[in-house]
Amino acid sequence: MPKLTKILIKPALQCFHRCRHCEPRQNYYRDLVNKNDASQMPLEMAERFIKEAYFLGMEECLISGGDPLLYPHLRELVKYAGSFEGVSVYINSSGHNLTEQYAYDLLTAGLNSMHISLDSPYAEKHNHLRGIDNAWENSVNTIDILTGMKRSNPSFSKFIVQLNTVITRHNYMDIPELVDLALRKRVDSIYLMNVYGDIGNLFLLSTQQIEEFRNRIIPEVLKVLNKSGTGNLVVENAEEVLHSFFSKEYNTIENYAEGIYWSEAEAAKRACNIPDYWALLEPDGSILPCCMMEISEGKIAGNFKSKSLADIWTGDAYEAFRRDKLEYCKACPIVYNKTLGLVPEMCKQMKY
Repeated sequence: MPKLTKILIKPALQCFHRCRHCEPRQNYYRDLVNKNDASQMPLEMAERFIKEAYFLGMEECLISGGDPLLYPHLRELVKYAGSFEGVSVYINSSGHNLTEQYAYDLLTAGLNSMHISLDSPYAEKHNHLRGIDNAWENSVNTIDILTGMKRSNPSFSKFIVQLNTVITRHNYMDIPELVDLALRKRVDSIYLMNVYGDIGNLFLLSTQQIEEFRNRIIPEVLKVLNKSGTGNLVVENAEEVLHSFFSKEYNTIENYAEGIYWSEAEAAKRACNIPDYWALLEPDGSILPCCMMEISEGKIAGNFKSKSLADIWTGDAYEAFRRDKLEYCKACPIVYNKTLGLVPEMCKQMKY
């Protein structure tokens, strides 16, 4: 039986933002809420999922959404997940309206890292991509709160502040300036993501933009890192991470520009081992072996309301997905998404 080391819980499907590149997932959430009246997860269900996952090998618990800051039981959920020995607890969030007191409550409850959405160093552009007027201001304020706590309180010194950034045709030229902003704000890392499910081809980079990213933008980012004095390990790791985006080793530039990340589905299936160690719980009890199933019309592996996690994890549906996966896998970029470490501890692609 494979070891379930990482779980993703989505306790709330509501979000502060209206991200233009997230429309397929927003449509899925709307359908889920309308069909099952399941916009928020009962705390008891989330805690039971965590407990059962722990006995299957859980080491990491990521709380996402929607935006978990809209979940009324977030602090209790973080505290419960953090009560299990050896488990790291993370949150994906826009950081919208996070107060210093609530941030302190989450960190003292056992939160190990918060990943804040930030797509541009420029407020107007980020706000446009996120669909609301004050998105950038809220995200940057949250970054300042968290990095300030980390510096001022020795008990929070190992807390990780990360940015989550989607590389689109609208912001790819801003990546060097975004890295510079992150360094000045003392952010620990940036998780760089590719566009997925781009209905209408509004966000994917063109072939010319991809070539510009690889030939001009990457060297500019490395120049920023070198100038900042981050050290050889960070720069070497960054070079490896950045050159993995739109790599010609596994695919063509023309395919990337069309949102096809693998030349054939079988290659994607061989490269992806996510369902071997990962599970997602939705508010209605659905358990998914891959988050892309939210937009690919794949079948759920089971429902936690009627079956135990162990039964679902070892069941026929999960095993079938591990073996067969989906034709949609050709359009899945998750394996290519990478962490750009800005401190040695977050250089995950290098041995530290």
